[in-house]
Amino acid sequence: MVVDERGQMNERPIEKVETRRFHVDIIERDARDEPRLRLLGNEEGQVRVEMAVPSADMLAVRKELFDRGYRGGYACDCARGRPGTWRSYLNELEMIHIIVEMLGWELSDAEAGVVKAVDDYGRTAPRGMSSPRLR
Repeated sequence: MVVDERGQMNERPIEKVETRRFHVDIIERDARDEPRLRLLGNEEGQVRVEMAVPSADMLAVRKELFDRGYRGGYACDCARGRPGTWRSYLNELEMIHIIVEMLGWELSDAEAGVVKAVDDYGRTAPRGMSSPRLR
């Protein structure tokens, strides 16, 4: 893993997803001047979406994901699989949509671009592995 001088993973903003080595990080952040959704990639080919959820909504988001079978950022079915599978990718894609809809976010062009990039790659999944959200 490549890290910067602060010990953080060396990531940069990217515009499209080209790998199933993907996950969503839900972080608690109240700053309104920073993007709520960011698509980040590193030199090892890993991609993640960082979702910044306001503190006031974090408990409700976690409860909703738990009630739907998601644990710690990964869906139950995904947790039994291995990262990098279509199942894990599509579960993470679903989680993004659940949170955006639940919080009623009206996405900026940049935020909508993040969701579109994730959805576009999800549409390349083999037949029988697609998400209903992508139809």
